[in-house]
Amino acid sequence: MISLFRFESNFNQDISSWDMSNVLTTYQMLQGANAFNQDVTSWDVGNVESFERMFDQLEGFNQDISSWDVSNVSTIDA
Repeated sequence: MISLFRFESNFNQDISSWDMSNVLTTYQMLQGANAFNQDVTSWDVGNVESFERMFDQLEGFNQDISSWDVSNVSTIDA
């Protein structure tokens, strides 16, 4: 998922049904996608090892992701 929507400032599509169970890194996935504010609480991110810069410069996102299993994450960096 590296840089998938990076700096796509108008991106705000529903991606809540995506199967994230085999994803290992979300590096810069949503960086700068300022319009993005979709519910992704149902994502299975239990295998993700790096959330590095996933939410960097993401100004509009305010969803509660506190239920995510981040026990395998080694890198979380805004």
